Amino acid sequence: MEFWSEVRRRVLTKELSQRAACKAYGLGWHTLKKILAHDEPPGYRQSQPREKRKLTPSRTPIAAHGRRL
Repeated sequence: MEFWSEVRRRVLTKELSQRAACKAYGLGWHTLKKILAHDEPPGYRQSQPREKRKLTPSRTPIAAHGRRL
């Protein structure tokens, strides 16, 4: 969050040009555009929910194998 704010402040106050900010911070052009477009990082978002694990059917053979030892 501090990094995001620092980059925004330096570019928006014209302390650094967009090109110089990309070079100084090692950012891609599109990443810098996202930083300038949003006040804070957007966070993690899933596009779709993950599938549930199918662990129950395989537990029985594993448990049975452990008993034979």
